[in-house]
Amino acid sequence: MTKFIEKPTAITPNRELQSDEYFNETDHLIYCSKCNTPRQCRHELQGKVLIPSIRCKCQQEIFEQEEAQRKLHEKQMEIEHLKTSGLQDKALYD
Repeated sequence: MTKFIEKPTAITPNRELQSDEYFNETDHLIYCSKCNTPRQCRHELQGKVLIPSIRCKCQQEIFEQEEAQRKLHEKQMEIEHLKTSGLQDKALYD
């Protein structure tokens, strides 16, 4: 969920901190305590400041690994489907 803040100098975080996060007082953004990369970014849109949550470096790596596994599984399922629909003889199947 995105949150608009009227003033760009917000002093407190705009959401609850998780156990692996910390609030950086210099730029007023939430950072990951594992990889020290931001979990929020700041965008200004029509005079309002938008601070959406983003993936930090370690979250992005986990997401990419899960996405690669999902694509591999989909490809294997597609191959399995093509084998069952194309080869009717069980001797040729394996």
